[in-house]
Amino acid sequence: ETDNEVTDRSDDDLEKYRKKSLTLELSLRQAELKMAEMESVHEQQLQESLRAVNDDTHQQLLTIRNKNVSLESSLREAQRKMADMESDHQQQLENSVRENSDNAEKA
Repeated sequence: ETDNEVTDRSDDDLEKYRKKSLTLELSLRQAELKMAEMESVHEQQLQESLRAVNDDTHQQLLTIRNKNVSLESSLREAQRKMADMESDHQQQLENSVRENSDNAEKA
């Protein structure tokens, strides 16, 4: 081989390596873009999932709050009825004591 042939072959090899290097770099960039796209899609899906969970949790909290309001109202009503019954019972006792006292005085 002459020096020119060796130089030509070295230039050819160098050009092949450059092309291979560029091809690999392009493949790497494409993979990085694909990864970034997948990360973006994953992030979007995660955000949508979190939004759905938050909406569901908020709805559950509203339901519980409404139930609590209803229970508090029922409790107040029951307490009012108990107070009325205690008052009625106290009145009946007083009437009964008065009646017994009147009957004892008559006898």
